[in-house]
Amino acid sequence: MTKSQKLTCSALFAGLIAIVPAVLSQDNGSHVSSYMPVDIHEAFASIMARMSAAKPEIMRRQKTLLGQGYDVGNHAAQGVSMPRGKPVQRGGPKENADLVAFLAGPIREEV
Repeated sequence: MTKSQKLTCSALFAGLIAIVPAVLSQDNGSHVSSYMPVDIHEAFASIMARMSAAKPEIMRRQKTLLGQGYDVGNHAAQGVSMPRGKPVQRGGPKENADLVAFLAGPIREEV
């Protein structure tokens, strides 16, 4: 076998290896997908109006959820600032009294 024949065979073999997974992965409709179809049957203006009307309620709900778990108030830490004088905010996860009692119990018993 000549060098050009070996090169041709190698190229064909590499192409076959590259094509087989693509052919095997083709969707034949036999499995259920979690992806939503992109086939939209609603006008863009209608979608925009519906989503714009729903936004305030969604924002209110998400802000309430965020406020339940985190202190989102504007509380500047005393005596600490960023390089150009901007105050550093203190806050973060709210202290859950039940969780603190649950975790502190075994620690108190060890001491």
